[in-house]
Amino acid sequence: MTLPRAPGNRNLIDASQFALMKRDAILVGISRGSIIDQAALAVALRRGTIAAAALDVFEPEPLPADSELWGLDNLIVMPHIAGGTQLEGRYVLDMFTENLGRFLRGELPLRNQADKARGY
Repeated sequence: MTLPRAPGNRNLIDASQFALMKRDAILVGISRGSIIDQAALAVALRRGTIAAAALDVFEPEPLPADSELWGLDNLIVMPHIAGGTQLEGRYVLDMFTENLGRFLRGELPLRNQADKARGY
């Protein structure tokens, strides 16, 4: 699941959403921790409402040492590194170079330009 942190997305995945998932569902969260209601996720994982989850982002971040999520055997906790690859640096440099050229030529909008009105 990848969604921006934007109005209306806070705790978008909550107990009601977990109840709609299949029991063998695996939730993968790699965008923003605020999208998933972590208390509801813990309940869903403990009760077997869903099979498992893998999270790379948390609310708050880093995940506090006393979080109940640490003790769940059916949860993979990652340190906010899911977006990185060996090609990431090249990708960022290529996008910057292209956007600099577009900006200097007056070609707007730039690639991947944030829309402040939408919040991302």
